[in-house]
Amino acid sequence: MTPIVRPLLFLLLAAGWLHATGAGQTPSDAACCGSYPQSGGASLSADEAAGKVALLLNAGDYRELNRCYPALRDSLPPFLRDLSEALIHYACNRPAESNAAIDRLAAHPEADPGTIINMHILSFYNFRSLNDYAGAARRIGKILDELPAAEPSRSTFEAMARWMEAFSAWPATTVRRPAQEVSVPAAIRTVGRGEQLLVDVTMNGRTRPFIFDTGCSGSNFVSEQVARQLGVRILADSIPVTGMTTLPAKVGVADSLQIGPITVLHPTFIVIPDRLMDAMPGGLDAVLGSDAMNRLGEVRIQADRGRIVFPVEQTPTPDGGPNMTFAGGQFYLWPEYGGAPLLFHFDTGNVKSTLTDSFYAGYRREVKRQGKKSTSTQGGFGGVKEVKVYVLPEFRLTLAGAPFALRDVTVNIREEGLAAEGEEMGSLGVDFLRAFDEVTINFRRMFVLPHNDDPFR
Repeated sequence: MTPIVRPLLFLLLAAGWLHATGAGQTPSDAACCGSYPQSGGASLSADEAAGKVALLLNAGDYRELNRCYPALRDSLPPFLRDLSEALIHYACNRPAESNAAIDRLAAHPEADPGTIINMHILSFYNFRSLNDYAGAARRIGKILDELPAAEPSRSTFEAMARWMEAFSAWPATTVRRPAQEVSVPAAIRTVGRGEQLLVDVTMNGRTRPFIFDTGCSGSNFVSEQVARQLGVRILADSIPVTGMTTLPAKVGVADSLQIGPITVLHPTFIVIPDRLMDAMPGGLDAVLGSDAMNRLGEVRIQADRGRIVFPVEQTPTPDGGPNMTFAGGQFYLWPEYGGAPLLFHFDTGNVKSTLTDSFYAGYRREVKRQGKKSTSTQGGFGGVKEVKVYVLPEFRLTLAGAPFALRDVTVNIREEGLAAEGEEMGSLGVDFLRAFDEVTINFRRMFVLPHNDDPFR
């Protein structure tokens, strides 16, 4: 993912909260909110609370901020309180509550134009999550009002405005499902160095396998040929879409799609030119994105049993609390490595889990000691590339108290002149799902809960 949102460090510097709080530092254990009372006890000063929140925001640790916030809220200055709530609700997939906090922010004198633009961008994603495309288009309009005429990103925002305006004339995506638990078949297909998770989708009287992809946000992906076969109506073209690179695509809609007895009404699609889809590994031409999964609330993937379950009753939040966050239309997990929580992109469209150059930068000695130098062909929308990597024979993580091992994991090495991949330390793909008998994904309570019937598996 290429993030549009500027770093939170920029937001906080603009607000004046980081000048004396150690900007850029990741909070140590001593700074964590466990040392603060959750209720009662002595209140923190405004400066102490602001410094704590600023460090967590700069570190992007919304999970910890969400946990700490009840103990800090009453000590925070009003502007930082509303900024925190806008970002916590956004990261916790509560778009309506996030938008309410963003609207309050605009009334604060500390909210300079840079902060306002960034909040409009978050609000755009909130409206998209709500399937309120008219609201999303209005937010893009506000961004364009604030941007200078010579700003290079104007053309991207103008294209996004056309995209949202096209969808706004179409009914919002909704889900119709039986009142009982639904179980549908799933298949695993070997592709290159890894595997794809597939589920059958029926549209326009045709049934075909779609990749089940938590890393595909906002819309579903299909090739032009598949779009014609499945009856997708094209609403706009020349929309920039980012994958391995940024390329123009079309956007469209359909009357419905079916996953077993579940009907998704008015689904939206990004339609990719056939020549670009042909260049991708594994015959990728149809992807079921996270929008429908988010609407369903909870999904239980039993990859080895060839089954995906959509329950009626939601699983209670685990004792450790939420371990998934949302940013830029993508979902992220916080597994532990050596006892430390690390940020990972949760991407079931990734055929095999990978580690980024950010992990390499932080754990260089371990990678060099345990890994072996190699090269890897990595692909997605926009093509493939050959990158230099280390390969770790085994990589161990723990999520929600469940330890697991990934085999032959590639670690990307940033080459001279190439941009960093992002703040995340890696991507958890299909091999993560295969490490367990069942993986529960709850998009409402924002957690992923892995489970093995045999604890010694």
